[in-house]
Amino acid sequence: MKYVVTLISVLGISVAFLYFLFNNPSFLPENSVGEISWLNVGVFLFLLFTSLFSVISLVVFGIVTFFRKNLSRRSRIFISSKVAILFTVGLLLVFLLNFFHVLDWIWGVSILLVVLIASFVI
Repeated sequence: MKYVVTLISVLGISVAFLYFLFNNPSFLPENSVGEISWLNVGVFLFLLFTSLFSVISLVVFGIVTFFRKNLSRRSRIFISSKVAILFTVGLLLVFLLNFFHVLDWIWGVSILLVVLIASFVI
């Protein structure tokens, strides 16, 4: 129960802080000179990472709890954390590649899905 409450509170705090920053007019990815503000991009990616991890971990934990009731709580937490970190890092890698104009969203997500399916099947 502590795991779920912790994930929900982390999700709520990071989404609330992201909402505050998006409504702040000085929180822009570029500064006044036109250069990339790495601090703002880093804060955005960190908060996005924590909120994505929390959402995916909650969903996977619920699915594992519903379908595999014979597993211990520790193994369910481990499985949900492992799957959530894989999906989150993959989505953020696709986001970063799109941000630097290396790869388009459609190609990035499709390659990510192929890699994730291959990693779970093989």
